[in-house]
Amino acid sequence: MSSPSIMNVRNGDLDQNLTQQNRFEMIFNVLPNVTYTLNSVNLPGLMINNPATTTLFNTVWYEADSATFDQLTISFIIQENLANYFELHDWMRALSFPNSFEDRKDLERFTSTDSNGFLTVNNSYNIPLFRFHFHNIIPNTLSGLDLTSQSAEEMYASATFNFTIYHREIVPQL
Repeated sequence: MSSPSIMNVRNGDLDQNLTQQNRFEMIFNVLPNVTYTLNSVNLPGLMINNPATTTLFNTVWYEADSATFDQLTISFIIQENLANYFELHDWMRALSFPNSFEDRKDLERFTSTDSNGFLTVNNSYNIPLFRFHFHNIIPNTLSGLDLTSQSAEEMYASATFNFTIYHREIVPQL
């Protein structure tokens, strides 16, 4: 008698593999030259403000009159030439205060009235599963770099972003 094969054993739904931590990518329309391979990312939480009216007997809550998103935080692998780190660094400098008029001219490529970020979550076969569209995204913080010669491990940096709203897209599977 032959041993069971993965092809003939009823193990449940084989398409329900676990999400893997190394399957996230982030791109920004104002940074077309780099893709961020993420080590970690949080899908921002949402807080709504429910107005209340106090009555004689109890408090009555109403639908939200505003919403606030948590910041988007990413941790990304830094490219060997540091291109993805410095692209984000220069974008932040362009949004704040350049050092001189010449510096300002060098940073003009980052001035955009419509900046969007796209987070792609891949399945276990590295095929895009979801894409999250972050509208009016702007960087808020960028971590420093710890340069050390004690190990040959990948370098990581983290950044946080503010944005207006995001929506999700299910990427069609071919």
